[in-house]
Amino acid sequence: MTKLKATLLASLIAVGPLVASPAFAGWEYWNGSAWVDTTPAGTYVTITGSTTATVSGIAVPCSSATFNMQLTSGAASIASATFTGGSACTGNVTAENLSWGVSPGVGSGATSSSVTIGGTSYPNPIQVRFNTPARVCTGGVAAGSLSNLNNTATNATFTFTAQFLPAPSPCTNVRSTSTLTANAPLRFM
Repeated sequence: MTKLKATLLASLIAVGPLVASPAFAGWEYWNGSAWVDTTPAGTYVTITGSTTATVSGIAVPCSSATFNMQLTSGAASIASATFTGGSACTGNVTAENLSWGVSPGVGSGATSSSVTIGGTSYPNPIQVRFNTPARVCTGGVAAGSLSNLNNTATNATFTFTAQFLPAPSPCTNVRSTSTLTANAPLRFM
């Protein structure tokens, strides 16, 4: 029995640091009763608000941008995005090259976290097609901040700016023009 206890104790000591390792950290959303790290199939954490871009010198404001974030075992990605609101935006802006990866956040109960979406760290950089003027902006990465994290009573918020490469890109001044709001609380643990 002593040998069994010693073997069990040695196993727990060896595995303990792996269980507490940040490699197992990930995004979670509050489903109304618990923090979970995977959204059910066809269900997303939806982040909405207004955005703008300048495309070849023409302003393209969108009063309603919707980013559908999917969580899979703590990894986050933007599975789809739509842009509407205003004659320069509705029917003119199409998100392509989806899904766009979302960077890990900070854990330990942080209430805000810097994040990036797309870029070279993920398989799919942001790509957006504009019909008028006819341009495709590629190689995009959005850098921003998720706030109101780790609070079951408050939905997360997001602000960002995006850059497209290679320079010079026809897309400039790409950013949120308001604080975008998620339809659920979020945290990174």
